[in-house]
Amino acid sequence: VFVTINTLVLNHEIPELIEMLATISEIGVDAVIVQDLGVIHIIKKYFPSLTLHGSTQLAIHNLAGAIALREMGFRRVTLARELTLKEISTIAKQSGIEVETFLHGALCYSYSGLCLYSSMLRGSSGNRGRCNYPCRDSFEQKSGKKSFTFSMKDIALPDDLASLREAGVASLKIEGRKKSPLYVAATTSYYRALLDGKPGPEEKKSYEDDIKTIFSRPWTNLYVRSSNNTDTVDTETVGHRGAPIGKVQTVLNTGSNNARLQFRTERPIERHDGMQIDLPGRPFGFPVDTLIIMPESGKGQGKTVFEAPAGSFVQVVLPLDHPEISKNATIYCSSSQAVKRRYKFTRPKPGEFKIRKGIDVEIVVSESHLTATASHSSAKAKSEIIGSFEKGKKPEGMEAMAKQSFEKLGDTDFTLNKFSLNNPSKLFVPVSILNRLRRDVTSNLRSEIATQTKTVINGIKDSLKTLSIQASAPEVKWSIKTDAFSNISAFDVSDWKDISELVVDIGNESSSCLTEKLDKYSSLIGKDKIRIALPVITRDIEENGLKEKIDKLKSHGWTRWEASNLSAWQFLHPSPPSAINTTKSFISELSSDFQLYVLNRAAALQLSQLGVKRFTLSPEDGLENMSGLLREFGAKATVIIYQDTPMFISETCAYSKIIGKCADRKKCFTGEFPLVSGKKEHVIVTNRNCRSVVISATPYCIVNHMKSLVDTGARRFRVDYIFRNYEPDRAVEIWHMLRNGKKPKSTFEANFTSTIL
Repeated sequence: VFVTINTLVLNHEIPELIEMLATISEIGVDAVIVQDLGVIHIIKKYFPSLTLHGSTQLAIHNLAGAIALREMGFRRVTLARELTLKEISTIAKQSGIEVETFLHGALCYSYSGLCLYSSMLRGSSGNRGRCNYPCRDSFEQKSGKKSFTFSMKDIALPDDLASLREAGVASLKIEGRKKSPLYVAATTSYYRALLDGKPGPEEKKSYEDDIKTIFSRPWTNLYVRSSNNTDTVDTETVGHRGAPIGKVQTVLNTGSNNARLQFRTERPIERHDGMQIDLPGRPFGFPVDTLIIMPESGKGQGKTVFEAPAGSFVQVVLPLDHPEISKNATIYCSSSQAVKRRYKFTRPKPGEFKIRKGIDVEIVVSESHLTATASHSSAKAKSEIIGSFEKGKKPEGMEAMAKQSFEKLGDTDFTLNKFSLNNPSKLFVPVSILNRLRRDVTSNLRSEIATQTKTVINGIKDSLKTLSIQASAPEVKWSIKTDAFSNISAFDVSDWKDISELVVDIGNESSSCLTEKLDKYSSLIGKDKIRIALPVITRDIEENGLKEKIDKLKSHGWTRWEASNLSAWQFLHPSPPSAINTTKSFISELSSDFQLYVLNRAAALQLSQLGVKRFTLSPEDGLENMSGLLREFGAKATVIIYQDTPMFISETCAYSKIIGKCADRKKCFTGEFPLVSGKKEHVIVTNRNCRSVVISATPYCIVNHMKSLVDTGARRFRVDYIFRNYEPDRAVEIWHMLRNGKKPKSTFEANFTSTIL
């Protein structure tokens, strides 16, 4: 049994988290699936018996990231869904950590853990389990054409099981968020049968159709077989589809209360099944309230039936408000009564799988006292009954009777381990008194365990309370981050005077000219004011290029680095992250970007243990939660003041879905492609290394709140020119405004003045 705590945790939620971890530690769960660095810190320090599994929300997508988790004490990692079989195999065979991959279920358009659309533009965070599913929305182009540009098909890999097994995958994951027990039963039955090699072609199709009647979008194998797979998005229709059962032959009596859909069914159907027909946008669904089997001619009087076998020529009465239905439209069975009967679900009896604590019991009998001492671990409790006890007629049976009484622990959390009876005078104690003694001593032990647990929990809570450290004098330090030198090419000497640091993401720059450009800015502002940022995503085809850049920069004496993914530790210094040696000549200071989320004090402490000297707060956070962090970590925390925040970062090319074909990597678009969502959100698709990044058309900006931030302890602020190409003069103009506390036109504040959900 694995427990998922794979969401980001706010500061004020830490006490509740600690109580939850104490509970799951006590009941003996097999592992905890985590994302938040703070949760990792608390488990490792205070609940070390819990096994750690890395959630796909950690965006582990390469060998370096998997090794980093292994060195942090994780047993298993759930890899990003976007990987190819080759990448999965490399990680599984070389990382030294169990690998889990997704086998079936819904897909996010963005890398999991890197999607901020729902949070930043709709106020409900996908990183906190409250995704508003913006990728399922329709988006309109400038031309007026609408499509479901980002609506992914469901991943389904029944034909890749053998390859995944051969690749060394330890566990196969079926996505089941908000799915029913019926869905779980059908999908697990299907893949269990495939793993066991049981079903033939017809039975395999039957399993698949069962799943599709419960919940299914069209299926895709995503990028397991090829990173160039284009069959990944369903741009025409969104939502549950069903299993195809036929084509519309005709619609009779249209517009009346007796309109009928006529078709030949390819699978058995019955009354109360659900049906759907593809229409532009969302499918039209309706129940089978009246089912009629027709003569083969389609004419004459049909027979009203409860069920119709496969191959029957049938009519189904349509709802009065049915839309226009085209001939030859595909008909789907979207809900099947037969399938519901096929997978029965029985609830276990309460307490059937209860984890019980073993206790040792010692009973001492004297003529006037009966005492029981029960212990579990360090907890011990006593109970005493005063009475008059006489010699027994059969003293040899007393111990067996007493033990039998204390074995009756079914309504408690205990089970009897050791039992001893100290009865030197061979006295007799009635069963009723023994039972009373058992109830009293186990109740006392339960209270003692609860008291000890509460003391431990309160101690952990106290150790993780936010500290309020006296802030230094309000000297504000500015930094600028860019992923393209062209964005900052118009900055002159006077512009750099107020900038304490330039952060350069090296993901987009070629190795050949990178050092030359860095040297130029080094001579302008000083080498000690430049930090090298590793990209958040580095796939296997990009690894050699990144390593080449890192080695070259090390050899040229660059020592200040920034990480945005756990893989960075292995790229920079292939040794345990927990023991990273920041005195190495090529790392004088390591910082982290916002994708290594810090929304609570424990996350900041975990990054500190990993050698991070400064961390960046997340733009999806708000002032209330930020303030608690800034009061303690103001000198170490960087607040992003201006940014084109990446809402989606995806391997699925949005541009190819918009124009209907791939433009080829060498000819891929480099501009901006504007879209408007069904909720009137204006966004822009940009391209970074043939990877789609969706940003808001209006940048995120909280410069109006700088005074409040400074008052709570903020000292470091950052301006980002990333994921978007800026006209150099416009970038300078924005910097001048921000430096003077003025907000550029057309910006938004996301959750800053509200509470992140």
